[in-house]
Amino acid sequence: MAVTNNGHAKTDDISENWKQHLMSRQLWLIPSIASIFVLLLSNINFLAFHVTAEFFAITVSFIMFSVAWYTYDYSKNFFLLYLACGYFWIGSMDLLHALTYKGMNTLPSEDGQYAVQFWVGTRFFEAFLLISAPFMTQQKFTKEKLFTFFGLIAITISTFIFLGKFPIMFIQGEGLTPLKIYCEYLIDLILLGALYFIYKNREILDDSERTIIMVAIVFTMCAELAFTFYVSVYGLSNIVGHIFKLFSFWFIFIAIVRGNLIKPYQLLKYEVKCRSKAEDDLLILNKDLEKLVEERTASLKNAQRIAQVGSWDLNIKTNNITWSDEVYRIFGFEPQQFKASYDAFLNSIHPEDQQKVQLAIKTALDDRSQTYRVEHRVVRPDGTVAIVQELAEIILDTSGEPIFMTGTVHDITDIKMAEEKYRVAKEAAEHANQAKSDFLASMSHEIRTPMNAIIGMGEMLAESKLDVDQKNFVQIMNSAGNNLLSLINDILDLSKIDAGQMELEIMPFDPKELTQSTVNVLKTKALNQGTVISTITISPTPTLVMGDPQRIQQILINLLSNAVKFTKKGKVTLTLLQTKKNLLRFSVSDTGIGIAEDKQETIFQPFIQADTSTTRRYGGTGLGLSICQKLVEKMQGTIWAESQLGKGSTFYVEIPLQELIIDKSKSVDDHTIPPSSQIVKEGLSILLADDAEDNCAILKAFLKNTHHQLTIVENGAKAVEQFKKGGFDIILMDIQMPVMDGYEATRKIREWERNNNFSPIPVLALTANAMKEDIEKTRNAGCNIHLSKPIRKKRLIDAIAMYTSS
Repeated sequence: MAVTNNGHAKTDDISENWKQHLMSRQLWLIPSIASIFVLLLSNINFLAFHVTAEFFAITVSFIMFSVAWYTYDYSKNFFLLYLACGYFWIGSMDLLHALTYKGMNTLPSEDGQYAVQFWVGTRFFEAFLLISAPFMTQQKFTKEKLFTFFGLIAITISTFIFLGKFPIMFIQGEGLTPLKIYCEYLIDLILLGALYFIYKNREILDDSERTIIMVAIVFTMCAELAFTFYVSVYGLSNIVGHIFKLFSFWFIFIAIVRGNLIKPYQLLKYEVKCRSKAEDDLLILNKDLEKLVEERTASLKNAQRIAQVGSWDLNIKTNNITWSDEVYRIFGFEPQQFKASYDAFLNSIHPEDQQKVQLAIKTALDDRSQTYRVEHRVVRPDGTVAIVQELAEIILDTSGEPIFMTGTVHDITDIKMAEEKYRVAKEAAEHANQAKSDFLASMSHEIRTPMNAIIGMGEMLAESKLDVDQKNFVQIMNSAGNNLLSLINDILDLSKIDAGQMELEIMPFDPKELTQSTVNVLKTKALNQGTVISTITISPTPTLVMGDPQRIQQILINLLSNAVKFTKKGKVTLTLLQTKKNLLRFSVSDTGIGIAEDKQETIFQPFIQADTSTTRRYGGTGLGLSICQKLVEKMQGTIWAESQLGKGSTFYVEIPLQELIIDKSKSVDDHTIPPSSQIVKEGLSILLADDAEDNCAILKAFLKNTHHQLTIVENGAKAVEQFKKGGFDIILMDIQMPVMDGYEATRKIREWERNNNFSPIPVLALTANAMKEDIEKTRNAGCNIHLSKPIRKKRLIDAIAMYTSS
């Protein structure tokens, strides 16, 4: 039967099924035969008819009580038990009705009043029982209390009748009183309510049981209506009423039998059948399970062998230990030739590790929640040593005492060997990397030292009076020197980036001003070869952003230099635009020779150029684009190129730069700084510490036409000594010198100043060391600035001016 969301059977299903529930032969056969029999008796002896009809109903009521009472513990159908207990006492009262009936002479009444009163009282009792049953299913009554409750009702009604306290229902010679007829109508009305409430609470009963009980109530209502026509004891209404009652009691009996006997029996039969089938299925499942266990065991063994992980269990009370096959293999034993035990396990551990293992086990046992985890060596019977990792947990009994340890053994010998090889390889790589860095630093220093002399003297020579050929020679020499210095700087930059030593300096700058100043650097060179170089700014672009302007300019100079180099008598354009918020795009376009499509993917690799002849025709090392790419990536940006052979190229750089918003009302214009603060003090007393005569000669030449006085010492110790004598405005400090290097000399000068409360004197480090750690060391030693050789005259003069301006 279909059920709605609230648990009620659907009405259309009920209308389809009620006929089916009432078509059972056992439901109609017996009461029909009984009705025919009592009907025949009524024509022979009416008293016999009455006794037989009543005793049939009484017997049925007692049997239904017995069935419900003794099967309740199994059926748990409280509704049917409630009805059965009530009908037992209804049957008992019907027995009194039969015994007080006219002609029985058992409990006679002078006016025949008892029989009618017992009939009315019993029918009220029955109506009350049926209407209250749907509401009592949730109540927690025992069988005994329920039986006693209905017994008290029956006894109370009977007592009232025998004491003459019950209303008069029948007058001899006149028939039924109006009260009796109204009582019959009232009883029908109550039974009609019982029909409604049983239907409304239909989820408490099976569909067939509910249908039969509702039909039984209809029969009871018909019986009551028949008795409203009661005139004579021997009348037709009396016969019809008792036959309806007979059917009513029988239907209630069948409902209880179905609910408490037939349905449980069918359920039991079904359960037995299911259990039998389940046992058969269990046997099949058992076989499948055994097979599966065998397969899983074999699979587990294979998995343990492949993973080199074995499992074990230790009985803490008996010290008995169980090993899987893989543990035997790890420890080097044959399972058939060796008995696993705790002592044998300890004896297999390397002597130097035994105490560590025992301590780990003790710690895990003392602290119940502690997981046992330890690495140790195992000495196998053949003398080989394995390294294992053990992991286990503690199993406690109900009192919290440890009784078992269960865990795993993992053979990590190969892992440890691989780790050792990796460690050795890593150390070798670190040593090689350090050797490379040391080599680069050394070569940079050694090359920069003579380059300082070459470029410095070339710069001074270019300022002297020369004829046309001499100027050409000096220009070529200076150009070659600058190219060599550019190569050294590129190699050093690439090494710094690869070694993670390149750090960005974040400061505010104007991107539009940066692009313009970058173009200005290369404008003269471009015009000399007939190339026009220009800038385009596409609005809107921020006027102030945060980033590293020096490195961005380095990228743009590299790209612009390449564009100018490969564009003879053409056009080069640097474009600036903002593609997204805080994302700036710089693009360098040229009308030069272009790059073949198959070469575009390799141009950002170091020492790679689009054409091998490019180096011979145009010069260059192929490092510029590689450095650009690494710098852009360090800034979290992207760089790419688009080019067509013979039609030019465009290089794009996108860098995320945070826009800086300045409160203009509080900003200070650089032009408001008083000019006096930019004035350089003339006639400085300068102390130079350098052991290289070439460097000293260059610095003398740089300062020749100034009013500065230069005092030269050849090592750091003499520099400290001269400084203490006083009278110097600034110190130019070489780093690598005999006796005492520049680091130590600067530290001693700063210490002397602190001890004597002197203001710090500017110390400018002049050194061929240009690595990141060299710059940090000079700053940590106390130098104000790090100037890498070769030193340009303008750079030196500007640095002196910056640290001595008033």
